[in-house]
Amino acid sequence: MRTDRMRIHRGAFRHRQQAALACLAALAFLADAGGCSSRTAAPLNGTKTPPDFALNVLVRGPLDETNRLRQTSRYVLESNRTLRATRGRGAIPLTYPPIARRLGPAQVESLVRLVARHHLMVEPTSPSAEAAAAPGAGPEVIYELQITSNGQTHRYRTTPDESPPTIRLLTELVRLAGG
Repeated sequence: MRTDRMRIHRGAFRHRQQAALACLAALAFLADAGGCSSRTAAPLNGTKTPPDFALNVLVRGPLDETNRLRQTSRYVLESNRTLRATRGRGAIPLTYPPIARRLGPAQVESLVRLVARHHLMVEPTSPSAEAAAAPGAGPEVIYELQITSNGQTHRYRTTPDESPPTIRLLTELVRLAGG
């Protein structure tokens, strides 16, 4: 009887621990969603994947949208190469997406090269995305990104029309997540 209670207690502890980690990750993302932390981000050399390379992409779009690049979704690539993804109502900053898959080193390196080639570590927040901060204003779809590499984190908001390179990155994440 005692071991059953201990198992239940451990399970509840793990659940609370995961929820707390998800909240911390979301708070870090929301703390500076409107700008970047560094205008002079260290360049990505493309030859070696930085050990801290991570992505956090939130798509704020219609829930009934069928186009995966416009549908409300969230993609998190952790520095240990774990890709997490969710779509629909569960894709909010305060939730931690379930694991979609673990990426290979070459797959992560291709994402690093894409970020470097398109200078996404210094991509500015677009004026249209800033205008969307007011309820009912701005574009229908907003991309909120956080990119970490070489000890620096860059955050920006944009729209599909204003950042084709961001669409390329999102397209690759959707493909890798199996969507």
